[in-house]
Amino acid sequence: MVYSNHRRLIVGLSAGILIIFVFLNSLFFKLLVNSPQVFGLYQPKKVLVLLQNNRELRPTGGFMGSYTTFTFDKFKIKDFRTYDIYDADGHVSNYITPPEAIQTAFQLGSWRLRDANWSPDFPQSAKTILWFFEQAGIENPDIFAAVNLSAVEKVFKILSHDLYLSDYNLNVSVETLWDITQQRSQADFFPGSKQKKEFIYDLSKELINEFGKLSVFQKIKLLNTLTGLFKIKDIQIYSANSRIQKTFTDLEWDGSLKKPLCPSLIPFCTPERIEIVEANLGSNKSNCCVTRKVKLEVEENGQTINHKLKITFSNQDNDQNKKWGGRYLANVRLFVNDEEMKKWVNILPGSEQTIDFDYQLNAGNSFFSTLFLTIQKQSGVDKLPIDIFFKNGLVNGQRHFEITSDKNLWLL
Repeated sequence: MVYSNHRRLIVGLSAGILIIFVFLNSLFFKLLVNSPQVFGLYQPKKVLVLLQNNRELRPTGGFMGSYTTFTFDKFKIKDFRTYDIYDADGHVSNYITPPEAIQTAFQLGSWRLRDANWSPDFPQSAKTILWFFEQAGIENPDIFAAVNLSAVEKVFKILSHDLYLSDYNLNVSVETLWDITQQRSQADFFPGSKQKKEFIYDLSKELINEFGKLSVFQKIKLLNTLTGLFKIKDIQIYSANSRIQKTFTDLEWDGSLKKPLCPSLIPFCTPERIEIVEANLGSNKSNCCVTRKVKLEVEENGQTINHKLKITFSNQDNDQNKKWGGRYLANVRLFVNDEEMKKWVNILPGSEQTIDFDYQLNAGNSFFSTLFLTIQKQSGVDKLPIDIFFKNGLVNGQRHFEITSDKNLWLL
């Protein structure tokens, strides 16, 4: 009996130690440990949030039209302010050579802050954007994030009622949020005008006030929604603090381009990572009406794996919306492992255009190799339908799916 009790005690202690070990190494624990530092428990943390309009798609999600700054101080938001991107952009006087596609589209001569989110790797773009802000005399924040308009729409749905803006005598619903914001932002707009930042400030403050009134159930729903928004890259986050940034990376909240890697302990594997990245350079909001579908053909031939990738874009604007639609002029880049390929599309309303990329990979083993494919979804793209056809000497097959977040799969 004594022996049996001792054995149960040892088993219980072992299980407890294992649970503690797993918890201490879990992402949740890392987030829990870092949250006091992120939310300013020990000292205030400065935060800068870019607001990206993914109706005008750019590599990190959308055109950076506005930004907000605030301070986290003991888990409370203080000193909340909003700005037009042109406020800072006008203070950058240095000449910076722009990426080739931006120069081709805009002919500005110099790279501007508003176009600085050119890398689809958010940590890389974050460093570039913060450099521009520094040139404009703005101190680097402790936490830097980008939030897409579609994220605001999804969070807005948690409210059980419309948002009333008394200064404008306006009721804003999730269905009218985008139209009203665009109208208020662009009506009689010129660089330096105040109506856009003032409206976004009033809207943001009212949203924050309403979130403070949420029930416990609604706050849990908000937390779940925010977690999902990180997963689909509608929110991306960066910190120059390496410890905090590692937590963001481990949680896959940082929007980084992943390294092409095979799972551990899997022999005879060839890794491949692809991401299709669009940049709307037509100075319009035509992504309101653009869809895309992908066809990927993969064929293994000895040590060579041949790929044919086709993307068909459809501009479904009916040309009746004179405010937000229009032709879709975009630079499209395909990132395959360390290689980058690029093409242009120019699609009128009611039209389609297909572009294709051909490329090869070397198999990881001369006798037999499986292909481990990672498909990364661009921030700002809602969904990406993909048809994959694959074959080698032994297997022919196909798959169809629609990705809304990054996806891993085995082929061949």
